[in-house]
Amino acid sequence: MLLDPSRSHFLISEVEGVGVADQKGKLSSFDAGVAGRSYYSQIVECDREEFSRGDVALPSIAIPLIREAAVFGVLRLNFDPKFDLENIDPSVFESIGTRVAPLILSSVALAQSQQNA
Repeated sequence: MLLDPSRSHFLISEVEGVGVADQKGKLSSFDAGVAGRSYYSQIVECDREEFSRGDVALPSIAIPLIREAAVFGVLRLNFDPKFDLENIDPSVFESIGTRVAPLILSSVALAQSQQNA
């Protein structure tokens, strides 16, 4: 999820997995679940919450994507309902966020350049 142009909501820019294709392009409030908490706290957040599978609460981890001390998006990962959130190491997910943030920024910049061309 990246900030929309007005920086008032998340825009779900990419999705992957079973039953989530309809989520791409939707707006999401900063107040919504683990992604919103991660945006405000600027740390990895985890919890069980519904996503797009009806009443099944999926284990979810939200990783803030940070550039120049500001969050520009959140990488949200949903897991199998049997995944145990109690045994995660947040530092592993912080490392993932640190490594993928520049890649995502480069991808966004490339897409904008192509669109402007």
